Amino acid sequence: MKTTQLPDCTIASALSGRLIVFEGPDGSGKTTLVAALAAALRGYGVHCERTAFPGCDDKTLGKLVHEIHHQTDNRRIEKIVPTSLQALHVAAHIDAIEQRILPALRKGICVLLDRFWWSTWVYGRVAGVSPKSLRLLLRLEQLHWAGIRPHVVFLLSRNTHLLSGPLLSVDHEYVRLAKQQAKLNKVAQLPNDHDVQTTCELALRVLLDRRPTRPPRPSRALVVPSKHPDTGRGSHVPRL
Repeated sequence: MKTTQLPDCTIASALSGRLIVFEGPDGSGKTTLVAALAAALRGYGVHCERTAFPGCDDKTLGKLVHEIHHQTDNRRIEKIVPTSLQALHVAAHIDAIEQRILPALRKGICVLLDRFWWSTWVYGRVAGVSPKSLRLLLRLEQLHWAGIRPHVVFLLSRNTHLLSGPLLSVDHEYVRLAKQQAKLNKVAQLPNDHDVQTTCELALRVLLDRRPTRPPRPSRALVVPSKHPDTGRGSHVPRL
């Protein structure tokens, strides 16, 4: 699937060593889109890797945190408070940043990251974790990002009419955070009510900066460009 006339070598160079992030509520289609986009980028000659927070690779801290969170083995922990759960997630993030993400970026590999610190903030707030605690946790994570900023953050969403209860609160919190973070990073709000190929093509347009000059229709990705130069570095911690 190729949607641009740019030479493959130009695309590979433009995305070399870039961090591309996918965020959104559970069930918004992040993992499926990451897999499709990775395949499409490899078709352009982009050397890319997929990873996720907290992680799902065997024998990693991220996999352990994922199992604790989703209670795949509830014999080990009877109950955990929301603040402690988010602290575990941040610990898993730091482990993945240090062991996998930063080394890949330094080698010029494009990293596609399924979830970001945004999920810690959003799910923590919805669960009632205090903003002060979350900010302290995220400042620690920021130290380990070593100033790296995403090339773009894709915020995926489904039809909000299908959401209710906690998921609706999560969706609203993501939208609010995205508006704030658009001042620091390039954010693309991407409705994912299409088939995966259509959504993948929309994401490619954003990545290759092939946006339409006319105002986008509601079904297209809405890109809010960063007000800062595209240095790839900057602050992550939300000022909320």
